[in-house]
Amino acid sequence: MVEIIIYDPAKNYYEVKELMINLTKFWDQEFNEDQFKEALNRRINDSINKNGILLAVEDNKTVGMIWGEVVFQQTTGTFGRISNFIVRPDQRGKGIGQKLIESVINFFVQNNVSRVQANARDMKKEGRLYLNYGFKPMYYVLETKLDMDYFTKSY
Repeated sequence: MVEIIIYDPAKNYYEVKELMINLTKFWDQEFNEDQFKEALNRRINDSINKNGILLAVEDNKTVGMIWGEVVFQQTTGTFGRISNFIVRPDQRGKGIGQKLIESVINFFVQNNVSRVQANARDMKKEGRLYLNYGFKPMYYVLETKLDMDYFTKSY
């Protein structure tokens, strides 16, 4: 049975690091351990957001994670942001992603957050799961990788 727990730096660092390495590979990016440690430290030293890194654990093995962050902005107000959502490929289709999303939504409700944002790279996969919880596409983000010859090319 899958249990959702809050990240404990003393117990879960290496498992979370392994999941993050897999996530960055999926995004075709390089894992940067310094940036990873900085992101973890920023959250675990925050009195609210330290409880927003949620892990799915089954048989003492971390099989998924989701990061919820309460963001305070003067101009747009407080909102929640979901990031770093992953379930191990061999564990998908078992409802683990649903449990993680429900748990992070509960984290936001406990912190009086009424608006939550999440990015999805693939609407047919992870995006569909968010849609089940009332998320709606608001805009599209387009990205390109620049090389040194960018300004010499004609488009």
